[in-house]
Amino acid sequence: MRVRWTVSLRIALTVAASFLVAGALLLTVNFALVSSRLPGDELVVRQIPEGVDPAGDGSCAPADCPDVSPRIDTAIVDAARQLRRQTLDELLTQSLWTLLPATVLAAVLGWVIARRAVRPVHAITAAARTISENDLHQRLRVEGPDDELKELADTFDDMLGRLDTAFSAQRRFAAAASHELRTPVAVQRTLLDVTLADPDVDRERLLLMATRLRHLGERQERIIEGLLTLARAGQIRGHRDRCDLAQLTSEAIAAVRADADRRGLRISTALDPAPTTGNAALLGRLAGNLVENAVRHNHDGGVVRATTVLDRDRSRLVLENDGDPLTDVDVERLFEPFHRGGRARVHADQGTGLGLSVARSIAEAHGGTLTLRPRAEGGATVVLELPAASAEPPGSVAGA
Repeated sequence: MRVRWTVSLRIALTVAASFLVAGALLLTVNFALVSSRLPGDELVVRQIPEGVDPAGDGSCAPADCPDVSPRIDTAIVDAARQLRRQTLDELLTQSLWTLLPATVLAAVLGWVIARRAVRPVHAITAAARTISENDLHQRLRVEGPDDELKELADTFDDMLGRLDTAFSAQRRFAAAASHELRTPVAVQRTLLDVTLADPDVDRERLLLMATRLRHLGERQERIIEGLLTLARAGQIRGHRDRCDLAQLTSEAIAAVRADADRRGLRISTALDPAPTTGNAALLGRLAGNLVENAVRHNHDGGVVRATTVLDRDRSRLVLENDGDPLTDVDVERLFEPFHRGGRARVHADQGTGLGLSVARSIAEAHGGTLTLRPRAEGGATVVLELPAASAEPPGSVAGA
């Protein structure tokens, strides 16, 4: 059977090996020290002449002591050698019998400590196997010391929260998209059924029906185009064009000038060069969506202020408009697909509810940010920031 080299097993073996090596080194040093202290071949035999105190200092080597017989000399040296050998053998044997069980104990303790240390990892693994898109609300909530593993578990909980939010937004988006696409189809079918059911229908009613069908078709086309743009925004690849937010904003203002004049809106501009790079068509759509929203969500006779500026390595577009007071909750919901502000809900045919969703997706795909904050006097301030273009000509890149 193939051994599964788990983290716990590797830690246990590492602890045991480290303990074995350290113990072996310690025993080697101890063995060398004891061996150096034991007597060797040069055994010193004390000679005690007659009339000399035994506690005195007289001594001589065995070869220099005439009163010590050679047999006694040899016996003493042999006994010293045997004592040395027995002592060192006993020391080595006892050391090995101590080291080996201690190594096994260290391996067991290492296994227990490792199993306890990786317990949060097992919890994360079990949760990842059981959690699906329908129960992303579950959390690990690992208790214990504030260490790396708890940080990993908390990060996993944060990831589940972001996934839960993303899946919820996706479900709301799918439901809203289905409703937005189904409603015009249902109205078209009703118009056709009512008209065809009248045998006396005249040309005027047919023209009226055709006009309404055309408007519904245009609305469907805008919705589908917005959905396609939203899908393409995160997949920008290839050549990046050099663009100027000031020029894109000026073109967007020119496109809504007629509608603004009709409603008595005043558009104030301070457009300094703000170069950036990216997909020119999508950046144009981005500026157009922001300007259209600033005009659409405005009081008749209100003001739209547009400013572009280059701030070091960031190109910035700031749009301010008058309008209904907004709360922080309103601001967050305005970025949800198919959510419309107050005026757009009244005039549903004026927008699809995808403008800010598309704009934020395009901005993030270009490495930028799009923020919206309410104004105390009503309306909102939208700030778009994109990476500024370098002085070198734009080139072809793998992605953005």
